[in-house]
Amino acid sequence: MGPSPGWLKQRLESIGIRSINNVVDATNYVMMEIGQPLHAFDNARIEKGIIVRQAGPEEKLVALDGKEYSLESNDLVIADQSKVLAIAGVMGGEESGVVATTRDVLLESAYFDQASVRHTSRRLGLISDSSFRFERGVDPQRVLFASARATDLLLEAAGGRPDDHLLVSGSAPDPRRTVEMRPERCAALLGMEVPNAGELLSRLGLRLAGKNRWHIPSFRPDLSEEVDLIEEVCRLAGVQNIPSRVFASATESSDSDRIHDDLMQLRQRLVGLGLFEARSLTLVDSRALEYLLEAKPGALTLRNPLAEDQGILRPSLLSGLIRAAERNFNRGATGVALFEIGRVFRAEQREESLKLAIVLSGERQTKSWNQSAETFDLYDLKGILEATAQTELVLMREEPTRFAPLVCNILDGRERVVGKIGQVRPGLAKELGARSPVFLAEIGLPIDESRRRFIYKALDRFPPVTRDIAFLAERELKYQTVLETLHSEHEPLLTGVSLFDLFIDPTGEKVPLNKKSMACSLTYRASDRTLTQEEVNVAHGRLKLRLVKRLGVVIRE
Repeated sequence: MGPSPGWLKQRLESIGIRSINNVVDATNYVMMEIGQPLHAFDNARIEKGIIVRQAGPEEKLVALDGKEYSLESNDLVIADQSKVLAIAGVMGGEESGVVATTRDVLLESAYFDQASVRHTSRRLGLISDSSFRFERGVDPQRVLFASARATDLLLEAAGGRPDDHLLVSGSAPDPRRTVEMRPERCAALLGMEVPNAGELLSRLGLRLAGKNRWHIPSFRPDLSEEVDLIEEVCRLAGVQNIPSRVFASATESSDSDRIHDDLMQLRQRLVGLGLFEARSLTLVDSRALEYLLEAKPGALTLRNPLAEDQGILRPSLLSGLIRAAERNFNRGATGVALFEIGRVFRAEQREESLKLAIVLSGERQTKSWNQSAETFDLYDLKGILEATAQTELVLMREEPTRFAPLVCNILDGRERVVGKIGQVRPGLAKELGARSPVFLAEIGLPIDESRRRFIYKALDRFPPVTRDIAFLAERELKYQTVLETLHSEHEPLLTGVSLFDLFIDPTGEKVPLNKKSMACSLTYRASDRTLTQEEVNVAHGRLKLRLVKRLGVVIRE
């Protein structure tokens, strides 16, 4: 045992494999050379030979990566008379691996079932160079050749002498098979004649077995059907040599086409409003469940995640946007305006749905010589949502969460909850690197099931008339209730209402502590005439009376 010769070490490191010692390097070299994984055991640490069997109940193994793995009865292992030595086709164990004092090596070269190796590797979350190759199928005809090749390398790199006996157990599967490839079928699929198709297949190691039938070599388990051979012919003949032809014809738009077009228009509208589109991963970690505007939902967890931080199907788009905003803040961005359209997954409904999420923070308008800086607020976000939905939305205050102290339900014109809007907790916003409040929202798509269309009309020819109403109301009275009361009268001349003054006196001197002063501007207009003062006064009086009767306010003249 010792370091590898310079040539062996240099060749392995040139393809990104770290040199370990002469024995391990020899097995790695053969694996990369012919695709057959091997493993070297320290024979002195094996009791009475090895056997290949299923794992026993509650058996464990400390693998070469230093981690302990609990095995199940479906796992195939290599063992001696008393203990497990390796997980077959995946990784060897620490207790039986070669070390600096090793003098006798047992070299193992095998063919393992693809499904068995894949099942064990995925269940344990243990992906190795060996499992990568066994899962995809190695050449059963090269098992003994790989053993002999590795033995030659060991003799050159480590010295010693080979044993007189070669221990062989089991039988390799018979890979011999023939596949038909018809020239006319090849021409039909590729759209062109390939007169030298047989020559191209021969270059790949295939042998002609008769008319249009080919012997498939054992090292090509991927060639099992006629179309596989045609694909190889196409690859060698050159995809760029296939002539272009147009056989398509126009077809009527489907529902999928219309949904795609609607989403593209939505993206263009949001970009036109000054936002940038973000794309985040569908798979998230448990930390993402903290970035929600609602109680933590049931998450759908993967049994075999690709990585530790990708084990949950996202229940919300907000976690990905928050992390994207954090990266922008950490790189000195003074303003962040991001949106994402994507699918989310909920365990309680057992369904996936399409959502739109938006995050705003920082400067909406940068400071310049002719303008002052302005920052985003909650109503900027509400305005973007209304411009996106092409309808008026109503915000109703909800219970705060640990993530967001300010949370509101978003209601559409039918008073249906279509999403949530809120503000990130200031302490968390500071941790993210934000220097201003962070506002975010998430709504379902489409907001209205009926497809909205623009309605065009001529500009109003006649001037509007404005009247103000100031009144004292209960402190808990919501402005939305005032709007609903004014519009419930169905006054035909009323075209607009806006709140321009709100006053609360914490001392109680000018306004009682349980009251607040509100002032609204009402706009009246007729489409066919100029309104007279008398008409406006009558309509205005009816609306003031309605506020007094319905809400109990006190009009301030």
